[in-house]
Amino acid sequence: MNKRLALLLSLSAAVISISADTVITEFTDAALRSAVAAGGKITFSGDGTILVTSPIPITTDVEIDASDRNVTIDGQQQFRLFSCLAVLP
Repeated sequence: MNKRLALLLSLSAAVISISADTVITEFTDAALRSAVAAGGKITFSGDGTILVTSPIPITTDVEIDASDRNVTIDGQQQFRLFSCLAVLP
């Protein structure tokens, strides 16, 4: 593969956003933020509480599914849990 084509493929991969399903196994602020940033469907491996330290920005399509689980996302009554930014066509 020539250098020009390799560079083009590399740049294309950097701008394509692919969302994947994520299963949260560690009930941490960092794990939830990472899953939300990745987008897609988020599920949980068990029951638990996630203490968030600031609003989590939602910038892509995301679905949080805690069906059949007892999951609490707790902002400790300090702030909103999520910050949703509207994207207009």
